[in-house]
Amino acid sequence: MDRWPHTLRQHPWAWGIGLGLALAVLVTALIRTYAVRAVEADAEARQEAVVEAALATIDDRFRSLRRELHGRARGVAADSSVAEGLQTWREREERSPTLTQHVVGLKTGSHTTVEVYPPDGPALAWTGTRMPLDSTRIGTDLPTKPRTTVVEDGNGRSALAAWVPVKREGEVLGAVRVVRVVRYRPPVQNRHMEARSLEDRWRQQTDELVRVRWTSSPPRTPHRALRGVDGAILGYGSVDPPSPDRLVERTASFYTDLLV
Repeated sequence: MDRWPHTLRQHPWAWGIGLGLALAVLVTALIRTYAVRAVEADAEARQEAVVEAALATIDDRFRSLRRELHGRARGVAADSSVAEGLQTWREREERSPTLTQHVVGLKTGSHTTVEVYPPDGPALAWTGTRMPLDSTRIGTDLPTKPRTTVVEDGNGRSALAAWVPVKREGEVLGAVRVVRVVRYRPPVQNRHMEARSLEDRWRQQTDELVRVRWTSSPPRTPHRALRGVDGAILGYGSVDPPSPDRLVERTASFYTDLLV
């Protein structure tokens, strides 16, 4: 029984620490009560704020992804070996070994593909897993400006594609396409075949129920259009508003964790 009084006499500062901790717990508990009641009193406004913050995150992340893909495509298109390889194809219809070696030697992630196309015909060089051509198949309508498109392979893969024309002295020689798989649901998952999706990633980043649809029809839930570099709508990212009970539970849990 004499241990604590003896300890406190030897270390008087312990009183201050104990009192400070007790006060911190009390203040946190009071703030928790106030915060929970504030959410309960105006759940609709809180819902709107949470959804708007999540949509802003989706918009920012998609713009970053689009910027990354187009930046990579511009870098490849600006390389002299790419223009020379396309020029060789135009003049002699021969594949340039230099072009092939250059493209194959590019470093890409396991879900990214880089391709070089002439104005007519299949890719002359590529690296990475091939994906089908999309609605921007260059053909006789070679893109003279960068474009962003969506590609689906019919086997559960959806990808975002960045097209950038290759020019020499103002003349379009071909195009570079950089493709990134943004959704894949394999029939069986293992260490060699893993699912991936923007939905899952954005759900983790926002802690909200995010849905991504590559369609021209907007969803009924709050959403943001996912646009290509040319402004065309590629799809929509939407957020299901959390219920009032979920908002209260989330707020209470946050302050409970602080108390613990």
